[in-house]
Amino acid sequence: MAEATLSSPDSGSYQYLLNGEPTAITETWSRLQQASGQVIISSTREAPGITIDVTATANAGLVSNCELSWTTATGLSIKAEYILQGTALSVVRRQGDSLAEHTEIELQEGGPLLLSPLMRIYTGPVIAGLLAAGGQGTVIVPAIGNPDDEDALLRPRISQRQARVLEPRVELNRDGTVAYCRVCEYTGDQYGAGSRFWLAEDETLLRYQWQQAPGQLWDVRLKS
Repeated sequence: MAEATLSSPDSGSYQYLLNGEPTAITETWSRLQQASGQVIISSTREAPGITIDVTATANAGLVSNCELSWTTATGLSIKAEYILQGTALSVVRRQGDSLAEHTEIELQEGGPLLLSPLMRIYTGPVIAGLLAAGGQGTVIVPAIGNPDDEDALLRPRISQRQARVLEPRVELNRDGTVAYCRVCEYTGDQYGAGSRFWLAEDETLLRYQWQQAPGQLWDVRLKS
């Protein structure tokens, strides 16, 4: 029997702008509160030729396990399951119907260990987790940086990340509705100094700006 839920799901979508212009990337999400207190969070990103699906379970805002799939218009299908228990990370990765690999990693203690399953809806709690621990910790992200490297896709990338509050309380106008949030800098791995992340009072990411390269400024906004 499926576990009872406490409320209807809330949902939304992120709009991706590159240098101020809309892109063909769409990213939708939904969150569903369970009677146990856990939250099931699902998100889908569609870009030209690629679809990424993620379903994750969060406890007290932080993801403990997730299932991901990467599919392309050419028929490539890669799936991965991540489970984080304490300092133990388990990753099962499949290509097609075959078992590609099963990896067990014992992570080092010394700061929070945070699982960040790619999509924007998971980012806010990760940044909040770093801030709550003093601004630094270990973040685990499934790799998608090089879509042409099939052997690397969805394997774990583990890096030290930092977060700090730049403005503790600002007003953000979202389609005529004002939301109060804190503006944070989130750095490490692909994020350099100057990144800006707007976190709502419930830690939902409302917007972020990231200079990927000279002439490539991403501006991603929660639309609903």
